[in-house]
Amino acid sequence: MNSAFRPVRTRAPRSVRRLLVMVFSAFASVLALTLFWFTQPSPVRAALHPGGDTSNSAVLNVDIARPAIVRIISIYSFVASIQLCAGVPADTFNGQLVTSGSGAFISSHGDILTADHVVNLPSGDLAIGVIETEVGQLLQDLKSKCARTINTSFLTEQQVVEYYYESLVSGDNLVSVATGVPSLRVWLDTSYTGTYAQKTLKDTHYYTPTIRAESSFEQNDVAIIQIPLEDSPSIALGDSTALSPTDPLSILGFPGNGDLSSDPTDLLTESINQVQVSALKQNDQSGGPVIQVGGNVESG
Repeated sequence: MNSAFRPVRTRAPRSVRRLLVMVFSAFASVLALTLFWFTQPSPVRAALHPGGDTSNSAVLNVDIARPAIVRIISIYSFVASIQLCAGVPADTFNGQLVTSGSGAFISSHGDILTADHVVNLPSGDLAIGVIETEVGQLLQDLKSKCARTINTSFLTEQQVVEYYYESLVSGDNLVSVATGVPSLRVWLDTSYTGTYAQKTLKDTHYYTPTIRAESSFEQNDVAIIQIPLEDSPSIALGDSTALSPTDPLSILGFPGNGDLSSDPTDLLTESINQVQVSALKQNDQSGGPVIQVGGNVESG
């Protein structure tokens, strides 16, 4: 009697097979996600943000707002005439004055809200800026040309600046400054771009903005500028009439006193100050609202 040999085929229990299918599916999903990740263009990754206690709404709001903050540089070419002392011809200076300020995106289409004095410096501040830029030469000329009429032996640069500042306040017209339209540049914050690889700010990518609207320093001192950037991070405008004295505020921006390094990453990482509303007042010229704050706010 012949009989064919037939191997015995056993089947795993249904529960085991279900488990194997689930493991294989999970592995395939992970593999697909991994391949997708490594085949996509590498996005720009921001620095180590957000930070702090994000369960605190104030900290969370700061983390959300930080990528929308920008640094604005204004470059003025000037010709200045500065009177030294009686009987001596005025000094004439030609040069550039560079000022810095902050702004924030308020739309996803590159619209930036800033102060008008950031993009259009008032004439008095412009004159003081020129004096501070040229104070070294001014001091030398005062000592060499005015020693017969005034005591210049103990004169310092700070005293020279204060002297001309007082003359501007009193209207003595010792300083005359003419400038053209400033050249404006906008840099994005490291909270949005991540660390900058460039070594100097001028080599770091910047945008040239267009001024869309202005309210002068004597009025509300606000301006809207725009850069060619779509899908920009943005913050929502709040209602300042809802503020009251003692309300806490967070101030984000680029204070001049914080510029201790020429490294672009340092220059383009904004500072944050915690302050509180101390009073709500009005501008003398136009009656525009002014929020007075108390606390540690760096210059600039």
